[in-house]
Amino acid sequence: MSAESVENVITLSSPRDVLDAIPHSLGFYPGNSLVISLLKRSTKGRQRQVLVVRLDLLGQESSEVEDVDWVSVETAVSASGATAAVVAVFAQEGSQQEVQSAQAPLIDRVRTLMHELNLDLMDELVVADSCYTSLVCTDALCCPPEGTVYDVVDPGAIGVELAVKGGSSPLAGRTAVASQFQTDSAQQAAVLTQIHALEGGQAPSAEQILQWGSAVTWPTREVARTLLAFKDVAIRDAVIAGALCENAEREERLRNFFSHLVTIAPDGYRAAPATLASIAWWVDGDGARSNICLDIATADQGQYRLADLFKQIMRAAVPPDHVRELLAEAMSRASGE
Repeated sequence: MSAESVENVITLSSPRDVLDAIPHSLGFYPGNSLVISLLKRSTKGRQRQVLVVRLDLLGQESSEVEDVDWVSVETAVSASGATAAVVAVFAQEGSQQEVQSAQAPLIDRVRTLMHELNLDLMDELVVADSCYTSLVCTDALCCPPEGTVYDVVDPGAIGVELAVKGGSSPLAGRTAVASQFQTDSAQQAAVLTQIHALEGGQAPSAEQILQWGSAVTWPTREVARTLLAFKDVAIRDAVIAGALCENAEREERLRNFFSHLVTIAPDGYRAAPATLASIAWWVDGDGARSNICLDIATADQGQYRLADLFKQIMRAAVPPDHVRELLAEAMSRASGE
């Protein structure tokens, strides 16, 4: 399961609009996925998308419905405060009938969960074989039984608006997102050499690291000193708290800095920058990159405490602004203010 924090407001004027918005919410085209778009009614009566939950289809990574971590799904949905949902199945192979039949157990399980949580299930859409159908709408004029022609990569009006106004540009799939964090073995070796040469030296302060990360380029020596300094939990925590400074340009540079560290940090040193990158991407509203960075942190150090703590925050779908508040409170307590 992956849960993606969402900041954009969308108007549910048609099933096509909902489907076109989903890749922008995820950051990538969902491929073989079941996506739950969770909505909350505003004081003006509009439905505001507050969270997107993505599950693998049956027959992909999971073959049984109960292989899904339904406890985490329920926790995320409940924490979102959603009052309604739209469910969409995206399948890359198979006819509409084949996909609907194969994924019926998963769709039924999600439908049951939405009802148990008292959410208004506004629509159930299935995208397959170059068209989409609704399992809810019975109006043949609106939703013909044979389906409505649909090209997944055609952005549609909503997709164009999100791209132009919000700068959103979904990648081809989750694999394409993950490829942005692939390691550079040559750079890793150079950094490791510097680490060995610098071990035992004086650690830089959190403010020094924040200054380095805010620069345009990052010399290997400063990278090595940063990774060594992250072994000190107090420095690491001060860095992430200082990175979420609500200065958009500085936050972006530091977010890119942490992400760059993930690609060149040697094994055993990737967990810290990957976790910081995960937090920074989550606060930016990019759940896809946040999830991938957290996976990298866990793969590097299976018992990395900060990663485990932030994983709980993500599973609870804590909104980005609340994450800022939690970090600010934690730093305030740590400094004795």
